[in-house]
Amino acid sequence: MTSEAPNAKRQEFFLLLAIVFMGALLRWVFLSGPLGSDDTRYIRAASLLATGAPPDGLDHAYVRAIFIAWLGFWIRMGAELPGLAIAQLGLSIAILPVFYRLGTRLAHPQVALLATLWWAFFTFEFHSSGMILPDSLMLFFALLAACWAIDALRSPAGQGKRKLVAAALASALATSAKEPAILLPVIFGAWSLWEIRPRRRALGRSFALAVLTAGFFSLEFLFFAWWAGDWNFREHAALAFYSAQGPLGDRAFTWRDALYYPAMLLYRIEYVGFFGWLLLLGTWRYLRAMREVSFICIWSAGFFLLLQYGSASLESYQPLPKQWRYAVPMIVLLFFPLGAMTLELLRTPGRWRATAVLGLAALLASGVFIANRHAARPLGWGESMRFLETAVRFTSGAEVGPIYLPEGLKYRTPLELADATREWREIVLWDGLSESELREIEASNGALAIPDQWFHSGDRAPAMRPHIEAQLARHFTPTPIASWNSPLDRAIEGLGAHALARRRVIGQIYRIQPSPPLDGLREPRP
Repeated sequence: MTSEAPNAKRQEFFLLLAIVFMGALLRWVFLSGPLGSDDTRYIRAASLLATGAPPDGLDHAYVRAIFIAWLGFWIRMGAELPGLAIAQLGLSIAILPVFYRLGTRLAHPQVALLATLWWAFFTFEFHSSGMILPDSLMLFFALLAACWAIDALRSPAGQGKRKLVAAALASALATSAKEPAILLPVIFGAWSLWEIRPRRRALGRSFALAVLTAGFFSLEFLFFAWWAGDWNFREHAALAFYSAQGPLGDRAFTWRDALYYPAMLLYRIEYVGFFGWLLLLGTWRYLRAMREVSFICIWSAGFFLLLQYGSASLESYQPLPKQWRYAVPMIVLLFFPLGAMTLELLRTPGRWRATAVLGLAALLASGVFIANRHAARPLGWGESMRFLETAVRFTSGAEVGPIYLPEGLKYRTPLELADATREWREIVLWDGLSESELREIEASNGALAIPDQWFHSGDRAPAMRPHIEAQLARHFTPTPIASWNSPLDRAIEGLGAHALARRRVIGQIYRIQPSPPLDGLREPRP
């Protein structure tokens, strides 16, 4: 063996280390933290588990056992909301070397490195890295399972048994984190039957992997029997959530659903920048250059068909919920053809190489720029949670009575603010205030705390905003609550350049005026 091989491996290691460092830095700068949406339910479940309390209801978020246990561990160790976000950040960073390791099985190591660089700068991934949601945990175990499954299924006769067991365990953990990973044994089996000979050995190993995955996953029954006192808690919670009477049981198919993910990836530049077009171009031109073309095709097509057209219920066709972050499993392996295209561009001779390098640098930078702009806008309900935290500090030292929140916000309050907001009240505000409600607020010396994000929620509040704001201006004195405009503005503020950092109003605290006029109010509700 020549000295070039160890040197090449050393270079690859240090390049990977540099990419992981850059990815970690991006994820830290754009740490999004809580959404104030589904994450509140996961955190609630993990808090109950950490304290030894059983589930307090049939909620589909409570059935993702390994993710609940992951959060519960950190809560048990004393972590609060910021600590949970940082734990998720660490998980997102850990995906980078696993992604590279899988890439070395699907393509050339240089291609895997460049694909990892693109993944490190992928707007979706680094902008959502701190969200307290199960997607990252599922992806981490799914990529691990793919690494071990390829090794095990390609091993000579009599070898690869440990990796087969490890692949089954990782597949079960991925499925426990989030249900779409149930497709993994199917993907591995279909690929092995297509690629590996003799086919009888491929069939036997695929069957063993599927049986082992089912066996490991069935341990969830013991977990739910211990925690919830119900062996079949997962099914009961899923039925309560997705049945015809459940909160997601009335979703009808629309033509908008038919091409949701392709349209979002190609045309929603504010979310993904130009990555959708780059992935399409790379796949079209360089997919055949991959070592494991069929694996990438079966994986990507399988997750696309499941997430785009799958049903949430076996009783009737109910389209699965769709969000931008759900697209990651179906596109993650398409970064390797993009890496191959990048390598080809970097190998072009003369001035074209410099042009290619500058163009690729501009595309990577555009992802950061778009993420910064996107971070300046509301992300889920996270901005409302920051508003509530600021409102608690603002009102704690003031002589003010109870705080009134618009409907739908009370349950989004961060864990560490639960005691401080225990006496806060909710008020149905979308159609304005009545005289009795105004008198109640005046008599208690109360105040309204309204995040600006509330006006963008639902179907009614945006249309009623001019009326509500006119009513509030007539009867209340507002105090604006501001926040930094974007992660880069927070960094500028941290360096002391206060004049350059932009702040944006994210809500108002409304104090009632002395003897407010009684006109312009709505009639009391029946």
